Amino acid sequence: MKHDSDATGGVVPYKNPPALFAYYLAIFSIICGPLGIASVILGFIGLQKHKQNPAVHGVAHAWIGIILGGVMVLINIAILLLLLTAAAAAS
Repeated sequence: MKHDSDATGGVVPYKNPPALFAYYLAIFSIICGPLGIASVILGFIGLQKHKQNPAVHGVAHAWIGIILGGVMVLINIAILLLLLTAAAAAS
């Protein structure tokens, strides 16, 4: 009797690389904001991959990538707008 199990206990969605990369890029977008855009895109690709094949996990990783990446993009846009208005007001 063969059991398909992995050492991670199913926590790491190695069969859904877009969802996994979305998660990691979202975490790194805290430091480097533009990575959030790629995180959101890859998150949606990961959700699509899960929808096509439900045996492929990674929905939570994809959603974290979408939400955190999106929030970081919005924060970076707000910071950029604040910097631009401060520069315009200073001149």
